[in-house]
Amino acid sequence: MKKFLDIILLPESLYRKITGKKLTLILGILFVGILDIIFAIVGNFKTYFNSEDLSKLIYNTALVILLVVIIGALDVIFFTVPMFDLFKRFKKGERSAVSNESDLFVRLAKIYIIAHFLTLIPQIAILLYDNVIRTLNLNSWLLYVAFFIDFIIPLWFSGAIGRGVNVIYRFRTIFGKLSYLILFIWNYVLSNALSYAITNWIIPLFKI
Repeated sequence: MKKFLDIILLPESLYRKITGKKLTLILGILFVGILDIIFAIVGNFKTYFNSEDLSKLIYNTALVILLVVIIGALDVIFFTVPMFDLFKRFKKGERSAVSNESDLFVRLAKIYIIAHFLTLIPQIAILLYDNVIRTLNLNSWLLYVAFFIDFIIPLWFSGAIGRGVNVIYRFRTIFGKLSYLILFIWNYVLSNALSYAITNWIIPLFKI
Protein backbone atom coordinates (compact mmCIF):
# COMPACT_ATOMS: atom_id res chain seq x y z
CA MET A 1 0.00 0.00 0.00
CA LYS A 2 2.82 2.40 0.87
CA LYS A 3 4.46 1.86 -2.53
CA PHE A 4 1.16 2.57 -4.25
CA LEU A 5 0.76 5.79 -2.27
CA ASP A 6 4.35 6.72 -3.12
CA ILE A 7 3.43 6.50 -6.80
CA ILE A 8 0.14 8.39 -6.81
CA LEU A 9 0.82 10.86 -3.97
CA LEU A 10 4.63 11.05 -4.23
CA PRO A 11 7.05 9.60 -1.64
CA GLU A 12 7.19 11.06 1.86
CA SER A 13 10.95 11.45 1.40
CA LEU A 14 10.30 13.99 -1.36
CA TYR A 15 8.21 16.17 0.95
CA ARG A 16 10.94 15.98 3.60
CA LYS A 17 13.45 17.36 1.10
CA ILE A 18 11.39 20.50 0.44
CA THR A 19 13.34 23.55 1.61
CA GLY A 20 12.38 27.04 2.70
CA LYS A 21 14.28 28.71 -0.16
CA LYS A 22 12.35 31.59 -1.68
CA LEU A 23 13.62 31.34 -5.29
CA THR A 24 11.98 27.99 -5.98
CA LEU A 25 8.81 29.31 -4.33
CA ILE A 26 8.73 32.24 -6.75
CA LEU A 27 9.24 29.90 -9.72
CA GLY A 28 6.47 27.69 -8.39
CA ILE A 29 4.11 30.64 -8.08
CA LEU A 30 4.77 31.53 -11.72
CA PHE A 31 4.08 27.91 -12.70
CA VAL A 32 0.72 27.96 -10.89
CA GLY A 33 -0.12 31.30 -12.51
CA ILE A 34 0.68 29.92 -15.96
CA LEU A 35 -1.63 26.94 -15.39
CA ASP A 36 -4.46 29.12 -14.08
CA ILE A 37 -4.33 31.52 -17.02
CA ILE A 38 -3.49 29.12 -19.86
CA PHE A 39 -6.25 26.70 -18.91
CA ALA A 40 -8.69 29.62 -18.85
CA ILE A 41 -7.84 31.11 -22.26
CA VAL A 42 -6.75 28.12 -24.32
CA GLY A 43 -10.22 27.73 -25.86
CA ASN A 44 -10.00 31.25 -27.34
CA PHE A 45 -6.25 31.36 -27.89
CA LYS A 46 -6.46 32.20 -31.60
CA THR A 47 -8.92 35.00 -30.90
CA TYR A 48 -6.76 36.65 -28.25
CA PHE A 49 -3.45 36.24 -30.07
CA ASN A 50 -4.29 37.03 -33.67
CA SER A 51 -0.99 38.13 -35.26
CA GLU A 52 -2.87 40.26 -37.82
CA ASP A 53 -3.77 42.80 -35.11
CA LEU A 54 -0.43 43.87 -33.60
CA SER A 55 -1.85 46.21 -30.96
CA LYS A 56 -4.23 43.54 -29.69
CA LEU A 57 -1.43 40.94 -29.70
CA ILE A 58 0.89 43.17 -27.66
CA TYR A 59 -1.86 44.11 -25.19
CA ASN A 60 -3.05 40.54 -24.61
CA THR A 61 0.51 39.21 -24.30
CA ALA A 62 1.41 41.85 -21.71
CA LEU A 63 -1.85 41.11 -19.88
CA VAL A 64 -1.06 37.40 -19.73
CA ILE A 65 2.41 38.05 -18.28
CA LEU A 66 0.94 40.37 -15.65
CA LEU A 67 -1.88 37.97 -14.79
CA VAL A 68 0.48 35.00 -14.45
CA VAL A 69 2.30 36.84 -11.67
CA ILE A 70 -0.81 38.22 -9.93
CA ILE A 71 -3.08 35.18 -10.19
CA GLY A 72 -0.27 32.77 -9.34
CA ALA A 73 0.62 34.75 -6.20
CA LEU A 74 -3.03 35.11 -5.13
CA ASP A 75 -3.75 31.43 -5.74
CA VAL A 76 -0.80 30.26 -3.60
CA ILE A 77 -1.37 32.89 -0.88
CA PHE A 78 -5.11 32.23 -0.57
CA PHE A 79 -4.35 28.55 -0.03
CA THR A 80 -1.32 28.87 2.22
CA VAL A 81 -2.29 31.64 4.65
CA PRO A 82 -5.55 30.13 6.03
CA MET A 83 -4.16 26.58 6.06
CA PHE A 84 -0.97 27.70 7.79
CA ASP A 85 -2.96 29.47 10.51
CA LEU A 86 -5.30 26.50 10.95
CA PHE A 87 -2.57 23.87 11.11
CA LYS A 88 -0.66 26.01 13.60
CA ARG A 89 -3.67 25.67 15.91
CA PHE A 90 -3.73 21.92 15.30
CA LYS A 91 -0.07 21.69 16.36
CA LYS A 92 -0.41 23.89 19.44
CA GLY A 93 1.79 22.40 22.14
CA GLU A 94 3.47 19.96 19.74
CA ARG A 95 6.54 20.15 17.53
CA SER A 96 6.51 20.08 13.73
CA ALA A 97 9.23 18.66 11.53
CA VAL A 98 10.24 22.28 10.82
CA SER A 99 10.67 24.61 13.80
CA ASN A 100 11.12 27.87 11.85
CA GLU A 101 7.67 29.28 11.07
CA SER A 102 8.84 31.15 7.97
CA ASP A 103 10.34 27.98 6.52
CA LEU A 104 7.21 26.05 7.45
CA PHE A 105 5.03 28.58 5.59
CA VAL A 106 7.21 28.35 2.47
CA ARG A 107 7.22 24.54 2.57
CA LEU A 108 3.45 24.43 2.89
CA ALA A 109 3.15 26.70 -0.15
CA LYS A 110 5.56 24.45 -2.08
CA ILE A 111 3.52 21.36 -1.22
CA TYR A 112 0.51 23.07 -2.80
CA ILE A 113 2.59 23.88 -5.88
CA ILE A 114 3.96 20.33 -6.16
CA ALA A 115 0.41 18.97 -6.20
CA HIS A 116 -0.17 21.04 -9.36
CA PHE A 117 2.72 19.20 -11.03
CA LEU A 118 1.32 15.85 -9.93
CA THR A 119 -2.12 16.40 -11.47
CA LEU A 120 -0.90 18.28 -14.56
CA ILE A 121 -1.20 15.38 -17.02
CA PRO A 122 -4.83 14.47 -16.15
CA GLN A 123 -5.74 18.17 -16.26
CA ILE A 124 -4.25 18.40 -19.75
CA ALA A 125 -6.24 15.30 -20.72
CA ILE A 126 -9.48 16.99 -19.61
CA LEU A 127 -8.47 20.13 -21.47
CA LEU A 128 -7.88 18.15 -24.67
CA TYR A 129 -11.21 16.42 -24.27
CA ASP A 130 -13.10 19.69 -23.79
CA ASN A 131 -11.39 21.55 -26.64
CA VAL A 132 -10.54 18.83 -29.18
CA ILE A 133 -12.13 15.42 -28.70
CA ARG A 134 -15.58 16.70 -27.78
CA THR A 135 -15.73 18.77 -31.00
CA LEU A 136 -15.26 15.56 -33.01
CA ASN A 137 -18.47 14.11 -31.53
CA LEU A 138 -16.64 11.00 -30.35
CA ASN A 139 -18.98 9.89 -27.60
CA SER A 140 -19.06 6.44 -25.91
CA TRP A 141 -16.38 5.43 -23.42
CA LEU A 142 -14.32 8.63 -23.78
CA LEU A 143 -17.09 10.56 -22.05
CA TYR A 144 -16.97 8.22 -19.06
CA VAL A 145 -13.17 8.34 -18.90
CA ALA A 146 -13.21 12.14 -18.96
CA PHE A 147 -15.91 12.24 -16.27
CA PHE A 148 -13.92 9.87 -14.05
CA ILE A 149 -10.70 11.89 -14.44
CA ASP A 150 -12.53 15.14 -13.77
CA PHE A 151 -14.04 13.60 -10.63
CA ILE A 152 -10.80 12.11 -9.32
CA ILE A 153 -8.51 15.13 -9.84
CA PRO A 154 -9.74 17.13 -6.78
CA LEU A 155 -9.43 14.05 -4.56
CA TRP A 156 -5.98 13.26 -5.91
CA PHE A 157 -4.86 16.88 -5.62
CA SER A 158 -5.99 17.22 -2.00
CA GLY A 159 -4.63 13.78 -1.12
CA ALA A 160 -1.15 14.75 -2.31
CA ILE A 161 -1.26 17.99 -0.32
CA GLY A 162 -2.54 16.11 2.72
CA ARG A 163 0.35 13.68 2.57
CA GLY A 164 2.87 16.48 2.37
CA VAL A 165 1.16 18.35 5.23
CA ASN A 166 1.30 15.32 7.48
CA VAL A 167 5.00 14.89 6.72
CA ILE A 168 6.03 18.42 7.69
CA TYR A 169 3.58 18.81 10.58
CA ARG A 170 3.80 15.26 11.97
CA PHE A 171 0.18 15.12 13.05
CA ARG A 172 -0.27 12.26 15.52
CA THR A 173 -3.90 12.76 16.51
CA ILE A 174 -7.26 12.88 14.76
CA PHE A 175 -6.04 16.10 13.13
CA GLY A 176 -3.95 14.03 10.72
CA LYS A 177 -7.04 12.53 9.12
CA LEU A 178 -9.11 15.67 9.59
CA SER A 179 -6.56 17.66 7.61
CA TYR A 180 -7.43 15.70 4.43
CA LEU A 181 -11.11 16.66 4.69
CA ILE A 182 -10.29 20.29 5.44
CA LEU A 183 -7.87 20.47 2.50
CA PHE A 184 -10.42 18.97 0.12
CA ILE A 185 -13.14 21.42 1.19
CA TRP A 186 -10.84 24.44 1.06
CA ASN A 187 -9.40 23.45 -2.34
CA TYR A 188 -12.95 23.03 -3.66
CA VAL A 189 -13.97 26.48 -2.39
CA LEU A 190 -10.75 28.11 -3.61
CA SER A 191 -10.85 26.55 -7.08
CA ASN A 192 -14.47 27.57 -7.62
CA ALA A 193 -13.86 31.10 -6.36
CA LEU A 194 -10.78 31.43 -8.57
CA SER A 195 -12.63 30.02 -11.57
CA TYR A 196 -15.48 32.49 -11.03
CA ALA A 197 -13.09 35.43 -10.70
CA ILE A 198 -11.13 34.49 -13.82
CA THR A 199 -14.26 33.90 -15.90
CA ASN A 200 -16.14 37.03 -14.82
CA TRP A 201 -13.39 39.54 -14.03
CA ILE A 202 -10.20 38.46 -15.80
CA ILE A 203 -11.33 37.10 -19.19
CA PRO A 204 -13.29 40.32 -20.01
CA LEU A 205 -9.99 42.24 -19.75
CA PHE A 206 -8.71 40.60 -22.95
CA LYS A 207 -9.21 42.31 -26.29
CA ILE A 208 -11.04 40.21 -28.86
